[in-house]
Amino acid sequence: MKSSLKQFKLKRSYFTSVEDNKYVVLENLVSKIIIEGDSYGIKDHPEFTNLRNKLEKQGYIQIERGWWNGDRVIKPFSLNGIKFKKYAKFPCASALNIQLNIYEQTKSKQKIKSKA
Repeated sequence: MKSSLKQFKLKRSYFTSVEDNKYVVLENLVSKIIIEGDSYGIKDHPEFTNLRNKLEKQGYIQIERGWWNGDRVIKPFSLNGIKFKKYAKFPCASALNIQLNIYEQTKSKQKIKSKA
């Protein structure tokens, strides 16, 4: 008998990025300031990050912190209806939002075809 796939759910509004702005000071080895100023960037929504950390802690993904979109699925699961197979890539929140859009559009088209 095949085991059922663990299903995770997250509010759709959390599949996004948020601003990650900071003031940065870069010093050399003798503490002389080389450059300083504002740094502007983005990061995953904090709730998505919490889920990502939970998935890692429970053994579903391996987080790669050295580069973006490097996480790998190590145990199959489902997130908001999207199935992730072993060895698949687990992308950032914004990329997953695009996958969810495609998934939902495909699901809607299938419902329309079945009614026809």
